[in-house]
Amino acid sequence: MDIGQLGKPKPKKSSRPKGLTLTQQVGIVLGSGALVAATIGTYLVVTHVNAPAAALPNVASAAMPRDHSGAIIVRAADGNGCRRMKFNNATGTISDDGPASCEEADAASPPAASGAANTERFGAIANGFRR
Repeated sequence: MDIGQLGKPKPKKSSRPKGLTLTQQVGIVLGSGALVAATIGTYLVVTHVNAPAAALPNVASAAMPRDHSGAIIVRAADGNGCRRMKFNNATGTISDDGPASCEEADAASPPAASGAANTERFGAIANGFRR
């Protein structure tokens, strides 16, 4: 016996086996599986969900003329005169195209609507084209 060891207790040997316990091993396997599943899910979302959809043919637009504009004749709110307003369906822009004959407006419009109602109607139509 060594003289330096004389008053010290002997170190106890551990009864626990070396290495990982079964619970730790199962945790590592499950954690690794969850990590792989998350990686695959992220890959699928990034590559497939955000991918542009295939362009579907639009039969209605194929039959439409290529000129995507039109005009509306609007009676002034005070009832004096009319204006022709041009609109572009493709861009949603509306522009003033100058004075117009009110007879054209009367022939094309439904029965008697006030100037304020025309303005509101035109605004509602215009808002439908804004994005």
